[in-house]
Amino acid sequence: MEKEILEDIASAANDHGEPHWFVDRRLDAAQTIEMNLPNEFLLDAPNFKRSNKDLSEVTDSPGIKIVQLGQRIIKNELPDALDDQGVVLTDIFSAFREHPRLIQRYFMDKVIDANESDFTKYHLAMINSGVFLYIPKNIQIDLPIDLQMIQDSTVNVPFVSHVLIVAEEGSQVTFKQSSKTVGEVNNLAQPFVEIVARANSVVNYESLDKFSNNTQVHFERQGFLNRDAKINWSISLQNEGKTTGKVFNNLFGSNSTANVDISSENVDTKLDLGVNKHGKNVNYTETFV
Repeated sequence: MEKEILEDIASAANDHGEPHWFVDRRLDAAQTIEMNLPNEFLLDAPNFKRSNKDLSEVTDSPGIKIVQLGQRIIKNELPDALDDQGVVLTDIFSAFREHPRLIQRYFMDKVIDANESDFTKYHLAMINSGVFLYIPKNIQIDLPIDLQMIQDSTVNVPFVSHVLIVAEEGSQVTFKQSSKTVGEVNNLAQPFVEIVARANSVVNYESLDKFSNNTQVHFERQGFLNRDAKINWSISLQNEGKTTGKVFNNLFGSNSTANVDISSENVDTKLDLGVNKHGKNVNYTETFV
């Protein structure tokens, strides 16, 4: 790894106000990339350009809405009642700065291993957007949380986003994520999702991906489940361009359950589906259409 690239990454991250522990993790990931990644994976200083708010096309939908355009949160409607109960819904970088105790122990560690591959190392080195959701013990959120992520392809900036959901013991949530593109510039989209489901928690995750034909998509969605926890994945892939992805669940706790339901309208889609059945009496179903 060239020293100049590492210096550029460090400079951009520090100018962005990121905590030292995260800047160090970026640099560790960048300098341990071992092989030549595909051309679209350009390793450079992460770009945090604020997109023009007028580009947003927010879809009306019921529930608690959070909208991210490029690297910019333009709407966050977390009710005060949930905030008072300790629920955290914020952009990933605010979480790094303001909630290190909640996020540092989980981010690309327990669920997605940062050293899993050069693709995960690239993601950690180049992440430039994302959302953090934390649900305290025994809090059940009745309304769905609707995350709308909009890739800004009016500029040449990769969309390296990260969603981390931590559901503590006995909590429950329905999380709906939609992704789409504005603009015609050729770009990479590398959206990652990590879900930590503690004992007796339930996370219903629904996603609708509609990236444009100018976008090459490389995604990962992984879950880590403790005893009696459940994650229901419902993933709809309607991307127009080339898509590769991985969906993996670690059924670590006894009686944990993961249900994966994936549909794709794109014949140019390659998926890697996997499960680790570590706990006793675990349940796993997988449907692909």
